[in-house]
Amino acid sequence: MDKEKELVAFHSVFGREHSYEVIAHEKPDFLVMDNSKVRLGVEVTEIYNQGTDAKLKNLNGYSLGLIDGTMNIHKRDKEHIKVEEATLIDQDGKEKAKFMGIFQEMPSFKDKVIILENAIAKKENKINSYYGSCNVVDLIIVDSSNLFFHENFEEFYRPFSILYQKDMLMNSLFREVYLVTTRKENERVFLPLRGNMFL
Repeated sequence: MDKEKELVAFHSVFGREHSYEVIAHEKPDFLVMDNSKVRLGVEVTEIYNQGTDAKLKNLNGYSLGLIDGTMNIHKRDKEHIKVEEATLIDQDGKEKAKFMGIFQEMPSFKDKVIILENAIAKKENKINSYYGSCNVVDLIIVDSSNLFFHENFEEFYRPFSILYQKDMLMNSLFREVYLVTTRKENERVFLPLRGNMFL
């Protein structure tokens, strides 16, 4: 993730209206300063459905090239995506238009939770390297594949609370783990995963 995207993720959780100084850093990605003292470190990462989805979103021209036929699907991506013609149907069931689209299967909710848990575990293994710069660290996970898109909080949290490893979050060394995802009408929201365990 580049620093600009990391900063967008930071602001989506902590906002812009505060008196703290936010310093771009490495290990962790940001330091939150108050009166020249580090109050908080923030590490930012992102999750994807799988590597192919990351490539579609980040490899310049790949998605458009597949749709307009100027590029072929990379060999390793063939098992994950298909480029096919799709039909747009209106509310009355009539055909409105045809278009080329990129289609991929979404994982089950259980597999989505595993993707999230793996991302947390990977960052948890690096947390000692953050302590050289700060004593308290938060983790922000950006859901770049909209794996956890939901209409309302209950729709997300009911299955999540059943499937996730509670011990992983309870014993996490991160002060808080935030999931930044999307709900209806493309509204970006953040969910404090540890805090919600106690509600």
